Amino acid sequence: MDTHLPAGSAMQSHHSELPFLDVSRIKPKKVKKFLRDNGLSGPDDFIDFHSVCFDPSNSSEYSYHTRTYTFNRNIDEMWEVYKTIHPNESNGKMISFALGYCKNSKQVIYQEDHYPGVEVGQIMILNLNIFNLSSIVVAHEVKEVNEDAKCIRLSYMKQGKARGSQWFRLTRLSDTETEVKHETYYKSNSFIRDKFFYPLVHGMIISEFHHSIYKKAGRAI
Repeated sequence: MDTHLPAGSAMQSHHSELPFLDVSRIKPKKVKKFLRDNGLSGPDDFIDFHSVCFDPSNSSEYSYHTRTYTFNRNIDEMWEVYKTIHPNESNGKMISFALGYCKNSKQVIYQEDHYPGVEVGQIMILNLNIFNLSSIVVAHEVKEVNEDAKCIRLSYMKQGKARGSQWFRLTRLSDTETEVKHETYYKSNSFIRDKFFYPLVHGMIISEFHHSIYKKAGRAI
């Protein structure tokens, strides 16, 4: 994308609204709009950017989605891959990593930046391509990285359409096989979206992500 814009252009005025961020390093236009619309222009704004987790006390309000993947690698190797894969390595036909932010270190993560590995408090903002017809911006926060249980939990940010949480749960099948269960509890304000649209699109998106995991682990599907 050409970032050499004429003086007085709309993009330059947008840049002035996001002084904390280098918008020339954020490619999707919808992500730039998402940041402006949610007032994410400085470190304190990201600190106050909260997720809406799955509430087990009201589990009946949520829909449930699950898929299972098997890898020909031992569980320790796979756990390391899940913890260290750069969000940019997940890019594909549907997924495009746009921006990350670490609440603990107060650092922005751009596409080409070094990734320190997954940690609690990281926010990941993605631009998702929906059948080449449209795109939507989705933001998650890492809420749990459990070394003993080999589990990572993400939750949707409150500004998005969906609310709830996702889990990656790793289970040892043998010395050379690992099962990964991707579970999601979610809800929105639309019955049709939750019943029909979300399961289809979410299933395709997470399969693309786990395909990236396969590639990083050195195995093809």
